[in-house]
Amino acid sequence: MFATGLAFLAGILTAALAPQPFDPLWVAALPLILLLLGIAPPPRHGHRLLLWALAGALYASGWNHWRLQHRLEEGLNDRRVVAVGEVKSIPRLIERKPNFGPGRPDQRFEFLLQRLEDESGNPIPTRARLLRLSWRAAPPTLRPGQVWRLPLRLRQPHGYLNPGAFDYERWLWQRGIDATGWVRKEPAAERLEEGGWSLAAWRDRIVQRLRELCSGCRNTGLIEALSVGYRGNLPRKQRDLLRQTGTAHLVALSGLHIGIVAFGFHWLGRWLWRLGFWRTGLNRRSLSWIAALAGGFGYALLSGLAIPALRAVIMLALLTLGFLIGRRSRLLDVLGATVILVLLIDPLSVLSASFWLSFSALCVIAFGLWRWPALAYGDEPKPGWKERAAQGLRIQALFSLLFLPLGLAVFGEIHPASLFANLLAVPLVSLLIVPFNFLLLVLAGLPGDWLQPAYRLLDRLLDGLMTYLGALRDAGLAAWPMVTPPGWLLWALLLGLLAVLMPRGMLRGRAAWLLLPLPLLWPQWNRSAEIPPGTFVAEVLDVGMGTSLLIRTREHSLIYDFGPGRRQGYSLGEWAVLPVLHQRGIREPDRIVLSHEDQDHVGGFLALSGRWPDAVVDTGTPRETRAKFPERSAWRDCHRQPAWRWDGVEFRYLSTPVTAPDERSENDRSCVLRVRSARGASLLVPGDIERGQEIRLLAQDRQDLRADVLIVPHHGSRSSSTGAFIDAVAARDAVFTTGFLNRWRFPRESVVERYRNSSARLWNTAEEGALRIFCAKGCTLRSMRRERPRLWR
Repeated sequence: MFATGLAFLAGILTAALAPQPFDPLWVAALPLILLLLGIAPPPRHGHRLLLWALAGALYASGWNHWRLQHRLEEGLNDRRVVAVGEVKSIPRLIERKPNFGPGRPDQRFEFLLQRLEDESGNPIPTRARLLRLSWRAAPPTLRPGQVWRLPLRLRQPHGYLNPGAFDYERWLWQRGIDATGWVRKEPAAERLEEGGWSLAAWRDRIVQRLRELCSGCRNTGLIEALSVGYRGNLPRKQRDLLRQTGTAHLVALSGLHIGIVAFGFHWLGRWLWRLGFWRTGLNRRSLSWIAALAGGFGYALLSGLAIPALRAVIMLALLTLGFLIGRRSRLLDVLGATVILVLLIDPLSVLSASFWLSFSALCVIAFGLWRWPALAYGDEPKPGWKERAAQGLRIQALFSLLFLPLGLAVFGEIHPASLFANLLAVPLVSLLIVPFNFLLLVLAGLPGDWLQPAYRLLDRLLDGLMTYLGALRDAGLAAWPMVTPPGWLLWALLLGLLAVLMPRGMLRGRAAWLLLPLPLLWPQWNRSAEIPPGTFVAEVLDVGMGTSLLIRTREHSLIYDFGPGRRQGYSLGEWAVLPVLHQRGIREPDRIVLSHEDQDHVGGFLALSGRWPDAVVDTGTPRETRAKFPERSAWRDCHRQPAWRWDGVEFRYLSTPVTAPDERSENDRSCVLRVRSARGASLLVPGDIERGQEIRLLAQDRQDLRADVLIVPHHGSRSSSTGAFIDAVAARDAVFTTGFLNRWRFPRESVVERYRNSSARLWNTAEEGALRIFCAKGCTLRSMRRERPRLWR
């Protein structure tokens, strides 16, 4: 069954990652494949596994077709509509964007669409059903289950696409989101019905009750996460601490938590049987297993049946069924059957990191029980506590070791604190925190005065845990960002680790297998081998309505602007720039340029300024930028800086004479950077300069403006890109840095037409994602979206 599950998984994964779904005629052949499976020979024949893989691929492709049919129609993009529907998730507080002032908190939630109308009340046909909405200054009474009439602007799911960064589009696709949007101010939103009973409403009531009981707690977000799997109130500092120490799994309701609760109910079943439930005709062990399944399923419901909880409860149900019918099953067989059932319920779960983390954890446990069978069940005598403790230590060490490849693939990090953190955290959470917390949940109906002291005690336990994790992080054991290796190298690392862990005598030359992952060290030794001397690579990042570039020579790097953001929460510096730096193996850039102080260019640096306190920053508006970053003292006026060379590549600021006081606008004082390779290929980055500065630069030296690639000034605004400037630059490629369906409607059509008439090839980060520009004798551009086509685009 395990091999069958792997074959089905391989088929599902093939279809889920394909750039387009299979032809519907192929999908229609799925019943025939199932019929062949029913009459095919036993599993030892390889063609049966091939049929399972084909069935998985066709099933997932049919699912993809169904999902594509329910995406928001393109004609409804950015259109004013009115929607009637039900709030389907617990609303989550979100950080306000910098241009919004104080007021009631903004909230984000999922909304099940019932009907869509225009502003006159006429129905609009649409197949979209599940929406992800943001509501600025949402009413505090917003609750799951309520039916609302909301004025909306909707758009097809879209996200930033950058190397090494979180793939928001893929996450939306996996979650089944058909459209995103926000609630408009007018006409006024109207609540049509109060919330009825639903799983989300039940979970929300528990969250509200917990906030009453934990009003003075420091770890309310952690308690909510451990109780109902809701992490929307988890402070960012705690999120980062859990991630950096490799303990984020402790606050996700998964197999660990559900197994603990199921174990408690198992003992409860034994006790109930003694009290008189033996009259049901069930023997004591059968009643215990049924009680364990009931308790585990109830706790899984509290998590909203997320993928780890769904996997755990399905596995528990299969083990219970096997016991009741008197059939003992191997752990791997149960695991294979669980994979198939989870994928039948949600085939797109293979796109979720939690799917791989959850099932990989079970594979590690299965390997540990096979390698050291002290805890494997059977007819042997039960092991003592010393053997159990030793086995637990081995399993935890296995997790830390065998999760290295998965951690690199999913997070791009290595977690050196993981072993030390989990040695204390797992027993503390398993034996004390989760049982205690679940008991308090069962007793939640008692008066608050009785429960508040207990919750204060739970809060102190969590305080102690977080203090310990913080000490590990501060001791230098925080997560190490790494260059993500190619997939084949991660498999080589995994095979090498497994070979070394095999029993003696089973595999010859075990130590030699460790040579397999040695190429992992190569990117760290020479991360810039891909850039020959005299050439450079510029990556134009997808930061929405803003600008950010990473420019690299063989041994040096420069960041030009960081996109929009704020000091906490919303930050394209953290969401886009930092992951790319980690992906390229850059700990600190050699030079930072903030073109001018506009928020869409320097906002992303607010959250990152403290990472490089000694870095000298060039800017075109030193007075204004210094006021925005009062904690920094080292600033240089880019208009007064001489040209410089890195590895044979020339960097030069193009500027007009500076007057005192400088009467140019902030946009016109943007740093205009020209980068030229040793063989003459050049890139021009003019920031947000407008017509006035373009004319001044033309009058000073037209020849200096000539470039192969131009980052279009001011995102394609009508105030820039005069015909004379476009002719002087004579770029072969023009790149617009804009946001998807942005409210300024950049780039303006008249500007686009001017560049089109100049015979330049046009690129737009809103459509292309991040762009990679390589300049040697000439410049070549590569688009991330074109290189990674997705079936939902």
